[in-house]
Parts: sequence; C-alpha cells; structure tokens
Amino acid sequence: MGENLNRSLEKPLYVYTFGLFFLIFKTAQFFPYFECKLFLSFLCLYIAITYTTLLIAKSIGLGKYISGWLLIGWVAILFMANIIKLIVYTFKIFYNSNYLFLTVLIVFVLFFFFMKNKKPSFIRKSNTVINIFSFFLLSIILITGIISARKENGHAANKYYAKIPIMQHKNDIIWILLDEYAAPAYMRNQLQFHNNLVDSLRSKNFYVFDSLASRFDQTIYSLNALFNLDDSIPVSNYQYAAHYLKQSKWVEQIESQGYSFINLDFLNIGGKEKFMNINMFPDNYTEKIFNNSLFAIIVNKIKGVDDKMRIDNYNNQVILELTKTVQQKSATPRFIWSHLLIPHLPFYRNANGSMNPKYIVDPFLSSKDELSKQYLNYVSYANNIILKILAQIPDLQQKTIIISGDHGVRMLLPKVDRRRFSTFAAIYSPEMDTAELKQIKYLQKIPCHFH
Repeated sequence: MGENLNRSLEKPLYVYTFGLFFLIFKTAQFFPYFECKLFLSFLCLYIAITYTTLLIAKSIGLGKYISGWLLIGWVAILFMANIIKLIVYTFKIFYNSNYLFLTVLIVFVLFFFFMKNKKPSFIRKSNTVINIFSFFLLSIILITGIISARKENGHAANKYYAKIPIMQHKNDIIWILLDEYAAPAYMRNQLQFHNNLVDSLRSKNFYVFDSLASRFDQTIYSLNALFNLDDSIPVSNYQYAAHYLKQSKWVEQIESQGYSFINLDFLNIGGKEKFMNINMFPDNYTEKIFNNSLFAIIVNKIKGVDDKMRIDNYNNQVILELTKTVQQKSATPRFIWSHLLIPHLPFYRNANGSMNPKYIVDPFLSSKDELSKQYLNYVSYANNIILKILAQIPDLQQKTIIISGDHGVRMLLPKVDRRRFSTFAAIYSPEMDTAELKQIKYLQKIPCHFH
C-alpha cells in the first residue's frame, strides 16, 4: 500500500489536481452558487483537455517536462486577470496582456533550463513534493471556505433584527450615489479644492456634511452595510456582500411601508434586476468559475464588450434614466436609487463633460499631481450632472433627496489612511431635523434617520 502510494506521488499528478484545486478555490469563496453537475462537468473537461494535451506532447517527443509547462499554462489561463493585476501593482508596468505572455514565456524558459539536466530521481522527488503540497493547499482552501460559510450564517442571522423607523411622511426618496466622491473637508484641506456643489446645495436648503465616515472603503462592502442598515460586521469576500445586497433589509422594510424601489445600479439590490450588467460581479456558478480567466476575456471580446468604455456608457445611461424617472408621476411613493461610477477611475471626462483624450485608467502609472488634477475635473463634471438633475425634479421641496459618495478617494492615500473612509453626503427633506443629522457619524446610519 505504502509503495503504491509512493509510486503514485512520484508521478506528475499535480497537473490534474490543479483543476480540482481551481474549482474548489472558486466554489469555497461562495458556496451558495455551487452546482454539483456543473462542478463535475468542468472537472471532467479539464481532465480531458489535460490528458489529451499530455498524450499529444508525448507522441511528438515533448513529454519529458510537459507536465510542468502545462501547469504553468493552466495557471496563466485560469488566473489571467489576477496575474495581470499582480504584475501591474507589483512592477507598475502597463496594463497590457502582452506583458503577461512575456512573463509566462520567461517562466517556461527558466523552468526548462532548471529541469534540463536533472536526473530522473530528482524529477520523481520533485513530483512527490509538489503533489503533497497541492493536496495540502487544496485542503486548506476547502477548510477556509467552510469556516467562512459558517461565519456568514451567523452574519446573516445578525441582520434579522435591523430596523428602520416607520415613515410618517411618505414622499419620494431619491438617492444619487457618486462613487469615490470625497468629503468637502478632505478636498479643501488635502487637495486645496473648494467644492462649489456644497455652496449650491446649501442654497437649496440641503444639509451638507463636512466630513462623514463610511464603514468601509470599498463599494460593495459599503453598500452592503448601507442596505442592511449599518451592519458593520465585515463579510468574508465581495461575493457574500453582493449576495446580502440582493436580500437588502432596507429595501424589504421600505417596501412593506408602501414604497416602490427603483434600482438604477449595476448591482442587484433588494432582489431587483441590475439596471445594466457591466460584468463587475459574477451572477451564477458558471460566471464564478470563469471570472478573471482567459475564457472570460475571450467571451467579452466576442460579445464586443469594451472593458473601458462600457463604464462611461453605463454612467450615461443611468443619467438619462434617472432624469426621466424623477420627472414621472407615481400614485405610490418611490425610492429611486442611482449609482454613478463618477468620479471613480477611469477619469473619462473633463470638467465640461467632453471626453478626456488621455484619461487615467491605472493610478500606479500616473503622478499624484496628474491624478489629483483629473480627479477634481471629474468631480466638477459630477457636480454639473447633479445640478442638472436637481433642476429637472418637479416639486423638489416635497422630496427627500440624498447625494452621497460610498467612500473617500483611495488612489491618493495608502491603505492604512483613515481618510479613505471620509465621504461626501448631503440631505434634503421637508421634515429633516438638522440637530439630529449632526449626530450621524457614518453614512450607513442615514436610513435610520428617515421619519
């Protein structure tokens, strides 16, 4: 028994177990999407492709080291987007897939020269070590996923008790979220920028927070906390946060009070369909498996999805739909939620709304001065949009209107800097209590102060 096991471990089983590791890694991040038939189908397909490739390689005399090369190839294919980001963030080179292929080629060459003159006994020992490590890694991933799933069960139960006040005055609620819009105090003190939107909103009797904190400095976690009523317990990963958004306690309770919820977001909030799918988060098990892989990139190319301009198109569509929606009359009160990826990177437009000819996509490739300049221009563009939308709202004084960010500006600050959480927020309501609003410290507490 022991000898058979040793002989098996001396073979390059890792090239097959990597497929199992990949599927378990993807599945363990978010178990609710798991589908057994699809799991087995993907695993069989991986094994079939791997076996056929090894068979062909051996038949043409390339089989000596092909297992190691094939493993490197699978890693590059299945984790392509992750590897590109790692290269960009580590070495600050251009966000270009050509660099990925160059890196893979270099690794292949180094692997070849490393293994070229090694004895068969060395290769067998190496296979044993890699096989044992792959099984160990697979076990760790599975155990970690199970621990996260159990923790999330407790997290989901914790949300059950979150409540909002009974809405005494059922006027329309319009919330416009501007992604990565920093607080006035930060812009004034750190960027030497006087935000004219603050003056305009105060002239319209809005209460504008000078500096308000968000629970999180990432959109999906910030919105999860907002729509689940200040649920500040960190979740395991973005997929669980997106899942909780679909089951929003806030939307559930406000609908029970007679409101209709209108979702103008690329996220599924409160079980409502996404306004537009911009391929930001996977929606099912198949998308989850292939997310960030070469296959997903190829499919998007076939569909004609432009990874860059699709976001600008999304912003334009939200602006058009929001402008139209706020002018419509409704027999029942509405909660109109809109999410603009402005002034979030990439900085597509100038202050006047024209396309920026050299917009920044990756902050690591630009100077801090250029980042600040383009960010503030995008902020000015966002301000113009907000004022135009407000001008289109009939009976503005009878509505509850919130204009906010989701977190602060992050690209100019290190991860440990708490100013990343300082975000914009302004509120107008016919029944608002300014003294009460001054007590709010977190963006996610705002829903608890509607009356």
